[in-house]
Amino acid sequence: MSENSTQGNDAEPWQQVTLSHFAGFLAWMSLAGGTGIAGNILVIALYPRRQRLSFLSGIFIHRLAIVDLLASLVVVPYNVIFELRLVRHVVACKICEFFRYLVISCSLLMLIGVAIERYYAICRPLMPFNQRHVQLILYLMFAAAVLMAFPSVFVYSVFLPAYDDDRPFLCTPHPSCAPSRGLIGTVYGAVILIAFCVLSLTLLALYTVIYIHIVRHLRMKHSVQPLPCASNAPPADKPDDVPTVSGRTSQNMSSSQFSTARKPRQGQQGSIHSGEAAFRTQVRSASMLFGVTLVFIMSWVPFFLTKLRVINYNTVLHYLFFFNHASNIFIYVAFNRRFKKNLLDRTRLLINLNRVLPVANNVA
Repeated sequence: MSENSTQGNDAEPWQQVTLSHFAGFLAWMSLAGGTGIAGNILVIALYPRRQRLSFLSGIFIHRLAIVDLLASLVVVPYNVIFELRLVRHVVACKICEFFRYLVISCSLLMLIGVAIERYYAICRPLMPFNQRHVQLILYLMFAAAVLMAFPSVFVYSVFLPAYDDDRPFLCTPHPSCAPSRGLIGTVYGAVILIAFCVLSLTLLALYTVIYIHIVRHLRMKHSVQPLPCASNAPPADKPDDVPTVSGRTSQNMSSSQFSTARKPRQGQQGSIHSGEAAFRTQVRSASMLFGVTLVFIMSWVPFFLTKLRVINYNTVLHYLFFFNHASNIFIYVAFNRRFKKNLLDRTRLLINLNRVLPVANNVA
């Protein structure tokens, strides 16, 4: 009797800790997963991929939305099951962990490809960079993601989790999917951390170079003064009028020649204005994608801080990185006018359909 009562008392606190601990976690994962699914479907369907000036970046954004959709659709539910310690089959554990690391690695490497494309579009516009180069970068990124995710097959397996003071709910009586606490698990965790730091610094360095080039371009533009008009030009010394064969003086001829030379051609004006408009479009696109990159990096910082025990463990902070899979649609709405217009048009269409359909049903 005493043993049974002791076991019952031991089981009760563990259940209370689990339920209280997972309330906020489940709410956060539901919000991140639902927003990520809906938002990325809208990005895939409505983001303009045929814009002439941002066609190549549109390819990366479309692929990034597919990766984020997979993360919201598959990885988010798996993380809930993983934290509840319900993954207890070895094969399922290894396959799911490989897919999780593959999706997360693709998301980070896709941002590297976007930054490279923005660098060539703004800093090296005359160098050849076309759709074939983009496809090559995508293939290389996917191969690198597979290499980064493949060691997880050997790191994760079904273990009896050790007791953790920060996460007492891990002290379950059943073995479940968990990382190895041996040398291979420690080395793989260190490699992932170093790779994240190196790639994040690479992203920040690329966007720093891009913005330095933008600042130099703007300074150069403001430093170049327009030619003075003929009416504002100082009067020149009047030479003696020399008659010519046509009956016009040399003074009149020279003034007419200069006035003709000072008139800018209409085609040149159009090319200048179109060039400036194209540059502004490229800068706006770079700002948008830099915002996506900054959100990605900042959302991953709490994960590594909790892993390194710099801050106390919190499940919501630990999985805050799913915010970057759900937030991109809000950044695109803020920076891309055409995407915002497409989204508003579709919303108005749905609202009008909801108003028209009941009336049609009543008439019928």
